[in-house]
Amino acid sequence: MAMDPCEEFFVTGSAEGDIKVWGLSQHQLIKTYQGEHYKGSMFSRTPSAGVLQLHVTNEGQLFSAGADGTLRVRLISDENHMSPHVSYYEFANAQASKSFSLS
Repeated sequence: MAMDPCEEFFVTGSAEGDIKVWGLSQHQLIKTYQGEHYKGSMFSRTPSAGVLQLHVTNEGQLFSAGADGTLRVRLISDENHMSPHVSYYEFANAQASKSFSLS
């Protein structure tokens, strides 16, 4: 779970790989990203937790790390708390400009 720095919403991740954004003022679900991280592990063939870590920055970026070996970042707009048009970059993608190592 991660809270945004302005304390307007918080984000949860599930073992199924889904990410949900919850509004604090409305006390309701704002947005769901289904299957954001595959329910599995890049280290073994046995299923494991889908979403492992979440972080929200002051700039409105949502970072998520998954058991599928990916680190994704979404830009969350302030318009109406959440814009339906959200972009993300998948760092595991071959077109990513930087590579990351866990070692």
